Amino acid sequence: MLIRLASALLVTSSSLSMSAFAYDMKGAWYGNPDCLVQFWHDDGTSVRGNCYSGAANAVYHEFRGQYIRQNMISGSITRRDPSGCSEEKPFTITFSNQNTVSYFQKGWKECGLDLPDGTQSWKRQR
Repeated sequence: MLIRLASALLVTSSSLSMSAFAYDMKGAWYGNPDCLVQFWHDDGTSVRGNCYSGAANAVYHEFRGQYIRQNMISGSITRRDPSGCSEEKPFTITFSNQNTVSYFQKGWKECGLDLPDGTQSWKRQR
């Protein structure tokens, strides 16, 4: 009886997806001083989002990433300024819990900028 119960609970790694995990980036996140970060896509393997204040002369940021661990996303952020200049840098997002993440990004070095690498703490908008 014990052997049957154990085999009934056997789950293969191929039957699991990242979406089975507790983390999800979809929604709005506070913590960036320039704008509210919005993620509209998270299928458990990849994420997409943006950061745009909506002002006519605002800079637009777009996030694209992949889960590399249960609680970590690695990807690239593209920055586009009003003049059309754009630059792409790597980022990582690490979940502390479902509503708090740590965001790390390499510094902007093009389009007239020379900014250092940076880390921010983001909180989910409720």
